[in-house]
Formats: sequence, C-alpha cells, structure tokens
Amino acid sequence: MSEEQIDLFDMPPDEQEWEKEWNGMPEYYNKRIQPFKTIFVHFRTEEDYREFAEIIDQKMTLQTKSIWHPELMKGINGKYRWVNEDES
Repeated sequence: MSEEQIDLFDMPPDEQEWEKEWNGMPEYYNKRIQPFKTIFVHFRTEEDYREFAEIIDQKMTLQTKSIWHPELMKGINGKYRWVNEDES
C-alpha cells in the first residue's frame, strides 16, 4: 500500500513546522556554472590523447568524459559552513 506524497508547501497549516525552523534563514542562490563553449576533440591514437593532456596540463584517463579548461577548482568553497552560534 503506497501513500501519495504531500508537497511540503501544500501541507495543512498545523503541519507546517518547517516554517518555524526556516524563519530568518539567509537567502541562498546556487550559481550554476555554465560553459561558454563546448567542443568535441577526436584523437587518432592514445598517444595523441596523452600528448593533449600533457599540453593542457590536466590529468586525464581513458575514462575521462569531460574537462574544464582552465581546470575547474572543485570544492573551492568547501571550507565554509553555516553555524548557529546560539547552539553548542
């Protein structure tokens, strides 16, 4: 037996406990990084592929499907956290 999932914003007013918890929270906008241009590059040999990786100075394996150039720094903001100083 499956129950229909209730949308968070369509819940009855007495069940909207989330409003108390989220009240006063800062706005957050997730900046979506979109490429300016995407191209496909074809290589005749594995040696050509490895030479290209060396030229652009990026680690690439035969499983690599895509890259950013210059290399995208993942986790650059990973050290930041939201902390409630009222709680210990």
